[in-house]
Amino acid sequence: MSAPMALLNAIAYAPYFVRFQSLAEEGSGLAVLYADRCAKCIDDIEAMDAGPITEISHFLSTVLVLQGVEDIDSATKTTLIKSFKKLEHRHRHVFAAETLRRCIDMVEDSRAMREMFMFAKDMIKAPYKECGAKSCKVREGHRGQKLMPCSK
Repeated sequence: MSAPMALLNAIAYAPYFVRFQSLAEEGSGLAVLYADRCAKCIDDIEAMDAGPITEISHFLSTVLVLQGVEDIDSATKTTLIKSFKKLEHRHRHVFAAETLRRCIDMVEDSRAMREMFMFAKDMIKAPYKECGAKSCKVREGHRGQKLMPCSK
């Protein structure tokens, strides 16, 4: 796994990452970019062990939940679905299969899973919309506002 991919996987749940990808214009295309990179590197990904595959598919599923799949082109979707299904079968007895299945369901726009993905999105974003201090009532503003000075 390349250093940038490893770094992205490590920061996926950092508060500023979650805020950046959802509020900043620069972060808005991350799901498309990461899906495209995964599709272009699919031969390398298929040669990896379950651990790195789990990290890659976990991060991809996270950004897909947060940003959606609408802007990902059909060729990329087709490549990911085909390869991820093969990988899911190969790693069916480990956690990689679950994270790969999440990606497949997101890219295929599974109606059965749509509600769960919306719930997951709300759960990921909820802690970053308000201050962690019990007495503080400061909440996230509208799109484009600065990060709170009293962040957790």
